[in-house]
Amino acid sequence: MPDSTDLFPRNSGMDSFLDIGWRIGLVFLGIGGLVLFIQRRTGTVLEDKEWNHQSMSDEGMEQFNRPSMAPSLDNFE
Repeated sequence: MPDSTDLFPRNSGMDSFLDIGWRIGLVFLGIGGLVLFIQRRTGTVLEDKEWNHQSMSDEGMEQFNRPSMAPSLDNFE
């Protein structure tokens, strides 16, 4: 039996497209929240320290081909 909120009264008993879309959106929102929560909990500080240490040790090797400072404005006049 159709009610007043049914967008498709001839298809009573079936969910409307709006209702189905709302439910799918809530499922995706729940999955996304769960993934972000799990990702935040499993992150370790040790990985960040190793990455920072590696980037600092690589800096010395890359400085051979790069200038240490920008050219002054006197060079462009």
